[in-house]
Amino acid sequence: ELSGKGDFRLAMRALFLGSIAYLADHNLLVIARFKSNREYERELERRSHAVPEVQSAFVANRQMFDAVWYGTHPASEDMLADFQKNVEAIRDDG
Repeated sequence: ELSGKGDFRLAMRALFLGSIAYLADHNLLVIARFKSNREYERELERRSHAVPEVQSAFVANRQMFDAVWYGTHPASEDMLADFQKNVEAIRDDG
């Protein structure tokens, strides 16, 4: 819905938070208000040895998300498409 309105930045945020929730539902992360995205990445690294594809997809998305959300990198439709592919990889293997 957000991408349809052209708000790729918020669409990435929604997908990223959804990925974290999905990984928590599958016991690969524990959600905590105080954790940074990098801390989630490190936790996933410790817990996802059986599914390395999940780790690499999450790392790629964390880097893209942080560059867009906290940096000055503009979100684009192409970037969102790559982001969505990684979300699919997380859900397929998670």
